[in-house]
Amino acid sequence: MTAPSPIKVAALALPLILVIHAPIRAAQPGDPTAVARLKRTQLVMRANELRQARAARWAGRAPSGPRIEAGDELASGAADYGVPASGRPFTTAALGTNVRANNRATDVVTCPGPVPCSTQSEEGIAAWHQYVLVAWNDAEHSTDAPPNNDVQGYGFSTNGGASFTDGGVPPKGTNWTWVSDPVVTVNEKTGQFYYCALADSTSNFSGLGIVPATFSGSSLVWGTPVMVRKVTASSLLLDKPWAVADSSTGNVYVSYTIFTAFGYDHIQFQRSANGVAWSPAVTLSTPADSGYVQGSRPAVGPNGEVYMVWAAAGPVDVDYFRIRKSTNGGVSFASQVTFPSGGNSSAWLLRQLGNGRARVQPRARRHLSLDRCGPQRQRQPRARLRGVERVHQLLR
Repeated sequence: MTAPSPIKVAALALPLILVIHAPIRAAQPGDPTAVARLKRTQLVMRANELRQARAARWAGRAPSGPRIEAGDELASGAADYGVPASGRPFTTAALGTNVRANNRATDVVTCPGPVPCSTQSEEGIAAWHQYVLVAWNDAEHSTDAPPNNDVQGYGFSTNGGASFTDGGVPPKGTNWTWVSDPVVTVNEKTGQFYYCALADSTSNFSGLGIVPATFSGSSLVWGTPVMVRKVTASSLLLDKPWAVADSSTGNVYVSYTIFTAFGYDHIQFQRSANGVAWSPAVTLSTPADSGYVQGSRPAVGPNGEVYMVWAAAGPVDVDYFRIRKSTNGGVSFASQVTFPSGGNSSAWLLRQLGNGRARVQPRARRHLSLDRCGPQRQRQPRARLRGVERVHQLLR
């Protein structure tokens, strides 16, 4: 019997934002209902932010750069978080020189100096052999007229990341506008890359687009853009997508948050055998969590099993990981599992990150990764895997 692959999950609680329209009773310590309402307010505000950004974008008055969310600094401050299995702090001593993936000469915004300073943020990266594809939010075209005010960019490398070519805006369909939250993934056997991100389809629709790409020598060759899902923006909005390619079957899986006009949200999932034709959306979060979920991540195990994880806001300072598993290529999923059963507190999370410093990063993302090589490749001390092993017991 093949041992299940370890799942590594990390998350941070959603920030609590209190909006006061009139004098109200303050949330009392230990009042789970009141605090849960505050957490839901945060998600409602996120949906309103998306609607306002869409209206500004299609009116031609988009801001000069994409939003930088709290927690984005994790990418540049990774050395501050956690310790490796050896117990010694992470350092940058073994890292090479930073290599810029974007071309600042094409930035349209300048800062005092003058120096180019259009915003690039929310990066995604995938690599196969010497080929690397990087995606990011990019403000270079944010001041163009709709629908060409795309806030997306990409770069690629054919020498293992030693140097990059800034490719500008990725290909898109007719009347698309690339909006936000890019992610890239690659089929580890074929080298087929996929670029996936939020995309408006005219001013009336909120959507999720995906484009395949392959490398040919020193060139990146794009395929045909496909709209995975589009919804009427007056009633529904998509947010926080993620994609993963299954190297064992060739399938591609995407997940995302969908907001309703009434302030509720759900985690939804779609699958494709070829990246072109997509299954109908399936809701994986429960009705009880509606309005409290965000940030889903799909991942594929060594035998083609599909794992889905997302965050669910709970009462007071406790939040949860919800996990579901599919053993038939995402056609159906087993019942939801909560880990840990008692929820995650901020103190628990900081201990799992391993740094011992009382430093909280609101809105940082949860992630899911799988060791696809099996248990023989595990070198971490057993104590470091206790939580991971517990997840396996729950999902078996």
